[in-house]
Amino acid sequence: MLVLGMDEDRRTRLPTRVRPVDVTDHSLTKITATATRNILPVPAGIALLEKKVDPADHEGILLIVVAPSPGAPHQILASGEPAGYPRRHGTTTVQLKEHEIDTAYRRRHAAQADRAARLDQVESDVFRARARSSSGPLITVSLVPDLPGNLTLDQQTVERLRRSAADDRPLVGRQHLVFRHTAVGHRRVVHTSDGPRGRNEFHAELHTDGSGSWGRWVNRVSTRAHPYGGTDSGFDLDTLVHTVASALGHLARHAAFTAGCSGTAALRVQACVDAHLYLEQDQWPAVDKRLAEGNWAYLMQRLSAGKPEYEAVAPERRWLATGESRALIDDLADGRGPLVSAAAELLGDLVQNYGMVEVPHLTRDGAVRPAAWLGNETATAANWVLQHRLDAVD
Repeated sequence: MLVLGMDEDRRTRLPTRVRPVDVTDHSLTKITATATRNILPVPAGIALLEKKVDPADHEGILLIVVAPSPGAPHQILASGEPAGYPRRHGTTTVQLKEHEIDTAYRRRHAAQADRAARLDQVESDVFRARARSSSGPLITVSLVPDLPGNLTLDQQTVERLRRSAADDRPLVGRQHLVFRHTAVGHRRVVHTSDGPRGRNEFHAELHTDGSGSWGRWVNRVSTRAHPYGGTDSGFDLDTLVHTVASALGHLARHAAFTAGCSGTAALRVQACVDAHLYLEQDQWPAVDKRLAEGNWAYLMQRLSAGKPEYEAVAPERRWLATGESRALIDDLADGRGPLVSAAAELLGDLVQNYGMVEVPHLTRDGAVRPAAWLGNETATAANWVLQHRLDAVD
């Protein structure tokens, strides 16, 4: 953290008195632009916090806060030319030596591999849990912070999380309870819901390092005559969009407010026709046999809000589709426009597996299109916009 607007003693480096600096929007924008232009890669999550000496004045103290970066080392440019790899050393700045730069890059690449493996792990835990209790289509959403948190899991913490889950309304645009049961797993808390025929529709595993994964068991919806040939069934697109938006906010709040994480996170969504198939991927003869029996899914959407008739909205079908992206944890936890934007980006990466460019429900600019939501989700979209004061577009 850098503090601008304070004099300091040259010998002790301690602040001595306030010397206000310009904290107008123009100055803050200039600082952000300078950092973006001259730091490679650009650190995510640079925060500028100003405190005016007089609320009516344009001067004050400015804090420049940069969270620990998984993208380190960062190169500095001067007049467009490389100017070294600086790092803080106490109250001074030093340049990394060649062997330190090499070590830093190795750590960055190792951390990226670790995050990918961690995504696989937290996601597989949910698939295994779902496979034990039910079969059928499953949507999973997972989040892994670049910089892990550290939640101590004791009886007091578990009780606090149990009460929080009982009071929470994690589904965007809806106010009914979801997670009615809380259990403890290895370094994680598991929340589940009551579902039809005794099945738990929602399943969330929240880990002590801030990682987490949602699983939602869904019904297939059937088509009438299929526009791409034949008849088939698949995932309701409205339900898919609603699940991803809800899960991202819930997982991010756990990472930020419970596990103390900040900065960026890796995100993944998967749509699978059967959890058992996912767990049997290495047993290809068994998987091929079950796939030959018709275990494929299209993306489906209602033809109108009145009747439960569906049609496919993309030409390709998949038994498993994956989408990945990245986002700032604090943006997701806030629940506003940046969450909508992140959900749109993640969903876009998913639906391209089916031959669809993007979902019509959300925009990458952070707006919601209520008219694109049909069936039971029409009111959900309208409530979401009102409750979080989101931008709505036609």
